[in-house]
Amino acid sequence: ALGDHVDVALALNYLGLLYFKRGSLDLAMKNFEESLRVRRSCNPNSTSADIAVLSYNIGSIHLHRGDNERALKCYQDALEVERATYGHVHQDVAVTLQLIGKVYDKCGNYDEATRYYTEALDVWQKCAELSTDTESQRKHELNAAKVLASIASIHLRQGNIDQMQQLLSEAHRIFRDAGVPPDELKGAWFSLYELSLLQ
Repeated sequence: ALGDHVDVALALNYLGLLYFKRGSLDLAMKNFEESLRVRRSCNPNSTSADIAVLSYNIGSIHLHRGDNERALKCYQDALEVERATYGHVHQDVAVTLQLIGKVYDKCGNYDEATRYYTEALDVWQKCAELSTDTESQRKHELNAAKVLASIASIHLRQGNIDQMQQLLSEAHRIFRDAGVPPDELKGAWFSLYELSLLQ
């Protein structure tokens, strides 16, 4: 059909993002799902990055609504497409691994959360090693530090203070080496780190 075109799918996705930013989740979901339908009708066997982005966007709405099971399914679908499109070492793969870890973390499944966070950490570190410019390398290293903090947070909840301190020390070192000013290091996990030093 005339309307079933890649440009239409892209426009629907942008419209969905606009609604999502405005907090109109139902309208955002409607546009994302229609965009995905149109995109797949253009090429039913497609494993393009567009499909991954749409699965990711739909998953983000489910996560925002607290529907962790559906969010997880969407993120896993996105991850499969991203790996088929980019391989295993790509920033989009790292972001999706991180989000899957976050969903498991929210559900209290700390073993799976740690597994996905650790995979994300590995990908961010490899992306940093493969970076051809300083700015990209710095960005990937900072993302790796954020994943270290997420894993540290799990250790804190499990009472593993030594492991938590070790991971947060490494995250802090990365931020310091990247030139992030101390007053910008205001994440809750740095507060946890400082508190743990008092124990």
